[in-house]
Amino acid sequence: METDKRFNLFYDALKDEYKSYVEDVVKSLGFLIVAIGWIMTSEGARSYLASPRVNGFALACTLLLAACNFAVYIGHYLRSARLKKQLLLQDPEASELVANYALSPLHIAINSVTIAGLFVFLAVQVVALEK
Repeated sequence: METDKRFNLFYDALKDEYKSYVEDVVKSLGFLIVAIGWIMTSEGARSYLASPRVNGFALACTLLLAACNFAVYIGHYLRSARLKKQLLLQDPEASELVANYALSPLHIAINSVTIAGLFVFLAVQVVALEK
């Protein structure tokens, strides 16, 4: 396969990986906002989650989702790093171009802290409802 064609394939894959990461972050934020809003505004939700059994299950699900969310972010980062490495092997001078879509540890850290804060807030809300 031609070098230019390989580079373009890897670059398109890197762009798709970045877009997928952004979509996952937005979906996580959307879910958390809806879940927090549901608990804060729905008396039915609060009374349903007040049961110790339901409350424990909801808390376990919240923590599991938080862990899975972080694992997905790490997966995006690892795929992005692998694609970045392949691209720079193809063309070492393309580092500026590759940097446009390559995920950095800072991306992961900032989004993980933000999302984790919302998951903690959701978990605190759930725990506070237990009778």
